[in-house]
Amino acid sequence: MKINEIYLKHWYQTHKDRLAIEQYLQQHVKKPTAPYMQQVAIHCVRLYGGRCRAWDSDSVLRGNFKQILDAMVSHGFFLDDRMKYIMQCVGSQEKVHPSETGVRIEIHDQPARFL
Repeated sequence: MKINEIYLKHWYQTHKDRLAIEQYLQQHVKKPTAPYMQQVAIHCVRLYGGRCRAWDSDSVLRGNFKQILDAMVSHGFFLDDRMKYIMQCVGSQEKVHPSETGVRIEIHDQPARFL
């Protein structure tokens, strides 16, 4: 069951942009009253459109997911990004209208199941 969902407007490319992601979260995403204390699974969805094309399946989380997750820890969603708090991170991508591009982060209380 999905327990939270976050939309970001950009997929940043470098570690130095972590501060920009943190600033974006501060301005656009309500700070949690408390961090998640149970283990969660994270589904990161790259929303691409226009002239962009799908990345290879092994590249979906390579972008700057680490900086996004670090910014979420800093923003108060998690105490830390260790396995104790985040049991799984899965990436996928969806083609959307160019005005809807960005990154969607879903937080689930169950890991993803693969066939």
